[in-house]
Amino acid sequence: MQYVINSIINIDKEAERYDKDIEEMIEAKNKELKEHLTKAEEENINIINTIKKNIINEGIYQAEKKAEEIAKDKQLEIDRINSNYIKAKDVIINTVFLNIINS
Repeated sequence: MQYVINSIINIDKEAERYDKDIEEMIEAKNKELKEHLTKAEEENINIINTIKKNIINEGIYQAEKKAEEIAKDKQLEIDRINSNYIKAKDVIINTVFLNIINS
């Protein structure tokens, strides 16, 4: 009878040890899972930030290109106006002097 009682006590102790081991393993796996989730969240945040930066940089690039095109167009317009002024300058000066001389 004592053998049966000792066997039951041993089985109970072994069951408690298994239960404790299982609880420790579950805690370790939960900790590992939390670490993986945290790492995945950080990676997602980094990816999102990279995408945002790329979108912003693309917008800036497009704005710079448009600004360059506008500056180029305005410079062409200024050059055209200067060219017309240079061509017309002699005519204007001659007309003014002729009017002064004839008056």
